[in-house]
Amino acid sequence: MTDLYATFRPRRARIVSLWLSILLIVATCVLFAVVPTSGASFAFGPSDFFGTALLSGGIVVFLYLQYQVRIEVSESGIFVKNLIYSHRLEWEQLIAVDFGGGPWARIDTTEGESIAVMAIQRSDGDYARREARRLATLIEAHTAPDPDV
Repeated sequence: MTDLYATFRPRRARIVSLWLSILLIVATCVLFAVVPTSGASFAFGPSDFFGTALLSGGIVVFLYLQYQVRIEVSESGIFVKNLIYSHRLEWEQLIAVDFGGGPWARIDTTEGESIAVMAIQRSDGDYARREARRLATLIEAHTAPDPDV
């Protein structure tokens, strides 16, 4: 059983991001080691090495951003870290969570927004459904009306 307040993270996307990053770094190093620098019908010059390193570095940065996708839960609310944008939301702002028609879960807010949550990805199957239910349970527990009022 997972802790109800544990950080939400996708499974497959993190595994793919990690292994693709490692593979890309190794492949770039091997390319640099075996490509001829002179005396062949083609040769890598300094600009070729720089361009290849820049492209590989850019892809690794993108994969790192994907690896960092998560939802952190606290007593005051949640912090949603997506690929580019991040959102800090108080419990009172949250209405519900569902999958809708997209690849990620969505959180509906009291401001009328629907925020994509890349930390819960449909491609994770049953795990994603359990995580969506766990987030829905947290939202319900923190936004339930106070019986003392």
